[in-house]
Amino acid sequence: MKPKNKRITFILLLIIIIAGAFFRFNHLGSESIWLDEGYAVVEANQPTVLGVLDAVYGPPEGTPPLYFVVLHLWMKYVGNTEFLLRLPSVIFSLISIVLIFLIGRKLYDSKTGIIAALLMSLSMIQILYSQEARPYGLFVMLVLLSSLFFIDFAKKGKTKDQILYLIFTILMLYAHYLGLFVLFCQMISYFLFREKMKISLKKILTSVLIVAVAYIPGIFYIFSQFIHNFYSIQASLERRLGFSFFLFKLGLLNFVWPALIVCILVFLIYKKREKFLSLINRLFSDKVFIILMIIFSVLYLVVISKWTYSLFITRYSHFMYPLFYLVVARKFVLLKKSYWKKLLCVLFIIITVVSLTNYSLDAPRKTEWAKAAEVIEENYFGDEKVVVIGEIQKNIFQYYYHDEDRVITFPNVKECGGEDLQKLRETLQDSVGLWLVKSTNYDNQDCLKSYLGAEYRYSEKYFPYKLEVTHFRFLD
Repeated sequence: MKPKNKRITFILLLIIIIAGAFFRFNHLGSESIWLDEGYAVVEANQPTVLGVLDAVYGPPEGTPPLYFVVLHLWMKYVGNTEFLLRLPSVIFSLISIVLIFLIGRKLYDSKTGIIAALLMSLSMIQILYSQEARPYGLFVMLVLLSSLFFIDFAKKGKTKDQILYLIFTILMLYAHYLGLFVLFCQMISYFLFREKMKISLKKILTSVLIVAVAYIPGIFYIFSQFIHNFYSIQASLERRLGFSFFLFKLGLLNFVWPALIVCILVFLIYKKREKFLSLINRLFSDKVFIILMIIFSVLYLVVISKWTYSLFITRYSHFMYPLFYLVVARKFVLLKKSYWKKLLCVLFIIITVVSLTNYSLDAPRKTEWAKAAEVIEENYFGDEKVVVIGEIQKNIFQYYYHDEDRVITFPNVKECGGEDLQKLRETLQDSVGLWLVKSTNYDNQDCLKSYLGAEYRYSEKYFPYKLEVTHFRFLD
């Protein structure tokens, strides 16, 4: 590449990074910590790294420990305000913009890399998860690093590239369990196209063996977290996806049969790979590609309002979007007709403006715990207690409300009674009133409110976003 072209490419990439930083830093610390971020903060806020590893090992976490160790060190040496808690995710996301440029340049050319970086920089999905104190930003960065050095390893077959590939692949696996899917895809790509790679079969098998040995502790985390969280996973999938309860009784088979189906499909593709690649090329014609992009654009705009929240599906699939950006960028560069390129540019501008405007204006998006604490501090009377339903909810509430002696936890159950209710009675016996804080994310059928209504009278009720705060006064 000529020096002038290098300079232009550098300037364009810098502008893209600045634009991405602007949207990622916008309102970064303005919203309260929400439930999943609360789990991350509690697990990372341990006295030692070993304490973090132990906290993540047990319930309710369902993610490997790497991010929580990083967050633990960050909180210890940098700080734990909302802005600072989410800042590492922003940094990981900005690094990812550079990485996808490098991948696009290595696979194709600088134009493809720049366009892919632009798509990633202004993607609402990437911006959304870069503003959460959760492992997603770290995971995407490590997926791209693993992929980048896998490409170098495949092109050169050098030991240096192999070592770097192994380091970032192992870290990727300890950032999220879906790293196993990425590793699986990398191995499949090797066996499908190994005649074009400079990696010997011995080196690839050695790499897999090293990764497997290094990931033995991760296997223990998988089984521990699955056993502890099986019923919550079951309830979540049943509620969100409408799956039959019978399917969840199959237990681990739910995780085995998708892998078996993928293996069968890969085997069939491998046996008929020439026909498969020919079919892909035909489907990738200019007209078909444009039609697919129009359909995608319409669907994207239809569901865009739902994607401004931390959805179950996008949360576990957004790491695959960089591949989509690369495919679209490469096809854009190869388009022969200028009017197709103009049409894609118009679609991109519409999607970007609508999605980012919607995301910026659609506030609040996270549970307003800070507002709940503020309401209580401004309106409490005398020696009143604050009852928060749910242990993790109590921890998040106390992040904003610092009078720990006045805060009581009541378990998130559908039927009130037994020891928990008796303990609450004893705690409240000298109280002239109380505040009940309940997250609307959970349905406990208002059993505690019904009990309190028999002995207290409603005074005020407040509704911060995704919360219900009720003030009770004792019946005279």
